[in-house]
Amino acid sequence: MKKLALIILAVLSLTVNVSAQYSTKNKKAIELFNEAKKIAGKNPKKAIELYEEAYAKDKKFVEAAWKASELYSDLVEEDKQVDVLRPTILNKKHPKYFDCVVKLARACYETGKYEEALKYYNYFPEKLAPGIQKCNIALEIKSHPIPFDPKNMVPINGPYDDYWPNISADGLTFSHTVMVGKTQGLKARSDNQEDIYQSYRMSNGQWAKSSPIGEPVKTPKNEGAQSFSLDGKYMFVVACDRKESLGGCDIYYSTKVDNQWTEFVNPGEPLNSKAWESTPSINADGDELYFASSREGGMGGQDIWKCNVIRNSDGTLSFSEPVNLGENINTINDERSPFIHPDNQTLYYSSNGIDGMGGFDVFFSRKNEYNQWEKAKNVGYPLNTHRNEIGFVVNSKGDRCYFSSNGLDKNGQGLDIYEAYLDESLRPKKVDFFIGIVIDDKTEEPLEANVELFRKKDDKVESHTISDKKTGKCILRVPSTGDDYAYNVTAEGYMFLSEDITETNTGQENYIRMKKATAGSSLVLKGVFFATNSYELSEESHTELGQILRFLKENPTVKVRFEGHTDSRGSRELNTKLSDNRAKAVMNYMIANGIEKNRVSGKGFGPDRPVASNDTEEGRALNRRTELVIVE
Repeated sequence: MKKLALIILAVLSLTVNVSAQYSTKNKKAIELFNEAKKIAGKNPKKAIELYEEAYAKDKKFVEAAWKASELYSDLVEEDKQVDVLRPTILNKKHPKYFDCVVKLARACYETGKYEEALKYYNYFPEKLAPGIQKCNIALEIKSHPIPFDPKNMVPINGPYDDYWPNISADGLTFSHTVMVGKTQGLKARSDNQEDIYQSYRMSNGQWAKSSPIGEPVKTPKNEGAQSFSLDGKYMFVVACDRKESLGGCDIYYSTKVDNQWTEFVNPGEPLNSKAWESTPSINADGDELYFASSREGGMGGQDIWKCNVIRNSDGTLSFSEPVNLGENINTINDERSPFIHPDNQTLYYSSNGIDGMGGFDVFFSRKNEYNQWEKAKNVGYPLNTHRNEIGFVVNSKGDRCYFSSNGLDKNGQGLDIYEAYLDESLRPKKVDFFIGIVIDDKTEEPLEANVELFRKKDDKVESHTISDKKTGKCILRVPSTGDDYAYNVTAEGYMFLSEDITETNTGQENYIRMKKATAGSSLVLKGVFFATNSYELSEESHTELGQILRFLKENPTVKVRFEGHTDSRGSRELNTKLSDNRAKAVMNYMIANGIEKNRVSGKGFGPDRPVASNDTEEGRALNRRTELVIVE
């Protein structure tokens, strides 16, 4: 049975010429060798003893030393992984001397002994030039370390392999994948189980002990590499070898309904293929999914791909044809575990196709001014090591990172999740979030409503979501572009609402009070503007005017009146006339855009209906307004 954990592969090795024929004729040595092979999967330590005993019987039997070294690698006993190979290069006349040098050089490189590896690669500089280049690059990266303080997430990690970390946008929920039953030094078996675990940040700031999410997410089969949408309503996971799968591993999704996850759905093509899809990462706007795939059309091995995501009216998802991210991201080897940060501009992922510290290193890329990915850069040492760094994610603030590693603590637990400071040079762009709680204005009951974030200068909708009907909560990413943004809220049977996004309402919960659309209900049109002493609608009014049009078209039986109001400064007669003209300007806009004349009217009241004192500028600003009133 295939396992998601199989993506934690060995380093791409140099090709060596290994003969199928042993280098010994010693029957006892061969007998010990074969016995070791039989038990290596279940009892690697005993197998090592037998391999070393076989090598001791005949020092020409280098294959036994090679096998012992491989098992030491599995057990993360790096010094012994190298030590057992050193004697194999003493006999320069051995027919497999070149292979022995390559094995030893590679083992030194794999264990971070770059200087020693370089020495052995230089035994055959012409044949082993790629190895020499790898060592030089690793030594150069190591000579420029970055600040790094990894801490084992003790409440999160358990006795089994823990990997694929994920942290929510608000930093309060943490999830990861656990290979239940898989312990250090043993390969994944068919009776091991991959499950998704979750933890919550407690009131004291500490993480609670993680536990399985539970059914229907937890099944008798394997699922993992989870990614959640910003609003927490969609979970993407990977499952392998299921009867509905198109390939070896497919991407599935589940929807949260009434605070419960639904059964996983395999969306089929074009997201999934007959190849291998894994490690999905949904962007903050919920409209792009990044993932790794070995499908045709890539650059080689597994590549990073992206497709568009469409939320259908029934809550299901549709996916566009995936697009390869190209040569600035992908290589002829393998790229894995993409993570698109909530800034939508910074991508982190792992690759073994770009020379670095060895194994899978973490790289990052940013979009340039043309919305194209720049050439990926190594995040540096000691964040990257000679081991495999995969499953790298960054919190919304961009100052902390989370990843899995199998050798930082030497605690015998295999892969664990770590949290670390992220150097400023590696950080994504600053991201703000608007968090809303949509409620009924009178009953204060939570409402399910459509919420859109749009850019004011051109009315471009940047993102949208639906508030949770149980809690009323919604969350939207606010791009850090320097532009002005606002949000629209619509709910069936309610007046629409439009407000500006400001520094004071980002990063905290904002109650959005929705008024029932009943006769007599009124709404101040905060986004309708006129120049001083003018009744000509300004360009920036078109966004809210569009909202009014949509409201009237979606509610064809509603009749409304637009009311104009002014402050008390100046002539009452002129103010009344100006307010009347302004109200009728909005009315005429509606008629010109398809609303029947008998459904809209306009009237000005000048300074007669103040809502605040006219003795202050703040009060006068509130009194200068246009209102929408439902007539019937």
